[in-house]
Amino acid sequence: MENYCNKCEKLVSYSTKEKSVKENIDGKEVSYIKKYDICDICGTVFYSEDTYNYNIITASNEIRRKNGIITTTQIEEILKKYNIGKKPLSYVLGWGEVTIIRYLDGQIPEKVYSDVLLKVLEDPKEMLKYLETNKDLITPVAYKKAVGKITEIKLEEDKSKIYLIAKHIIAKMGDITPLSLQKLLYYIDGFSKSLLDRNIFDSRCEAWVHGPVYPVIYDRFSYYSYNSIDNEDFNDYKDIDISTDEIKLVDAVVDAFGCYSGKVLERMTHISEPWIKARDGVLENEASNNKINDEDIQTYFNGIVKEYNIISVKDIGKYSKSMFKQVSKM
Repeated sequence: MENYCNKCEKLVSYSTKEKSVKENIDGKEVSYIKKYDICDICGTVFYSEDTYNYNIITASNEIRRKNGIITTTQIEEILKKYNIGKKPLSYVLGWGEVTIIRYLDGQIPEKVYSDVLLKVLEDPKEMLKYLETNKDLITPVAYKKAVGKITEIKLEEDKSKIYLIAKHIIAKMGDITPLSLQKLLYYIDGFSKSLLDRNIFDSRCEAWVHGPVYPVIYDRFSYYSYNSIDNEDFNDYKDIDISTDEIKLVDAVVDAFGCYSGKVLERMTHISEPWIKARDGVLENEASNNKINDEDIQTYFNGIVKEYNIISVKDIGKYSKSMFKQVSKM
């Protein structure tokens, strides 16, 4: 690294050192670790831009801590926790677009602003309230990303079974869109009712335009739209706290239906009686959150198991192949 040394009157290499200091800043005595730079040629002490900025932010954080004001580190935690940018966060909170940027650069927030940020950091519900109030001030993608992270936090806290299964599917598939994921969950739901005689998860699905949808999973992954889900957070996911017969069923459904595209799976579910019944009276492209009745799903899949002589999960492929032939002719 090089910086201009006034004594040497040229660019020089330098070393960065640290020392513990006490300084009076804005009437407050603060102690912190201060950095300074030393010219390797003449030993002159100076402050490079990086060192100067570090000292400003470090001293600012000490003042904040002494006064119960949010620190820059905590603000960065908010950005990461809710997968939101600096300007969008400012807009969501109803502030000027550079407010968060200024706070991260060392400006100390007034306590009323700090209290808002601390509450948002602590409580995802508080963040969701601001998102819903000011979502028109940010892009739809930014809104969906933040809602997705809030949903993820809730699902993780609740140890949601449908989310555990969704993560397992993503890890197993490696390349999957939210549309495909929703349809695989629908078939897992249906076959668990008929082959295991129980609900594999409690979340209920709704009859949306593009087929059965589990809203909580939609909220988690909707910002991917029709793109593949980034599986970086799931590619090492191996632990899934469900029974052996349940995991066998999940894997069998993925093996039987995972080879088809999301649009093909969508067409398959469009000729599924439970979805058709739940859409009764709704126009083809009309939005609807009508719930698909659990009993209708069970009745339909009981009939499928009987019609295709599905004795075990290994036989599920009989149905998927037949469905593919049917939609291929449409």
